[in-house]
Amino acid sequence: MMLFICLAILEECGYMARVTFIMDRVFHRFNMSGQPFIPMLLGTGCTVQAVASVRTLETETDRKMTIFLTPFMPCATKMPVILLVVSILAGDSAYIAPLAYLIAILFIILGGIFLKHTLFKGEPAPFVMELPEYKMPHIKNITHFVWNRSVSFFRKITSIIFLSTVVIWFLKYFTFSLVPAATIDQSILADIGRALVPVFAPLCFGTWELISAMITGYVAKDNVLATLGIIHGADAVNGALAASMPAAAAIPFLIFFILSSPCFASMGAIYKELGSAKLTWLAVLFQCGSAYIFSLPIYQILIRIM
Repeated sequence: MMLFICLAILEECGYMARVTFIMDRVFHRFNMSGQPFIPMLLGTGCTVQAVASVRTLETETDRKMTIFLTPFMPCATKMPVILLVVSILAGDSAYIAPLAYLIAILFIILGGIFLKHTLFKGEPAPFVMELPEYKMPHIKNITHFVWNRSVSFFRKITSIIFLSTVVIWFLKYFTFSLVPAATIDQSILADIGRALVPVFAPLCFGTWELISAMITGYVAKDNVLATLGIIHGADAVNGALAASMPAAAAIPFLIFFILSSPCFASMGAIYKELGSAKLTWLAVLFQCGSAYIFSLPIYQILIRIM
């Protein structure tokens, strides 16, 4: 709601339209329209609302490409995990957290160039608009905007998050024999994590604990932290993660976490806006594949220089 309040004030005073107009010049250098800037800005708060906001874009190509790219922006629920990596492997270094956002912006640009030459070919749509006058925001309009957006957001995420939470709970506390697991390392979730270890081993964070935590992160990204707390104990997460991950793997882990596909609620919003299961799976594959392909060479370079 705080995010919606800030956006409503910017919209009401006439500033948001000017930002979009200015960013159009920047985006055109990369064969993109400036209109996707607003959904990408919303993506720093929540990907669900960011994806829903693409309806305001004029062309179908811009809408689809923005849906593919917007989840790269680190949402608010990714921040606790970013800060965890900073605190464990970077101490008080000030550049790691901003680096996460710079990487996301860089990959949005690279991904946009790639998509414009493959799936969504064509010139960017010309952006013509009448700039509104600057004015003082009206409390009534801001309240109406925030209330409608908040109710819409709650309705969209409740059913998906509730269902996925039940599934993850079952995976955490039961075995494949459908009996309660004595500890989480005997659960279905742990077994799935162990099965995926060879996939993530080249990135050097292929432990079942981290993989299991990433799986639960698809309910909400900050669940990664909660799951690691259950596995290692809330007071021992920092030490356990630092012991299991070499310094050279910290940045690749951060890159993979930032760029991989968003939570289930966001995937549901992506499906609703795209209207196609095939395109939705293609978007998820593009995001996860990009995260893996981009993380792998970064680790291979860092392991040789550190």
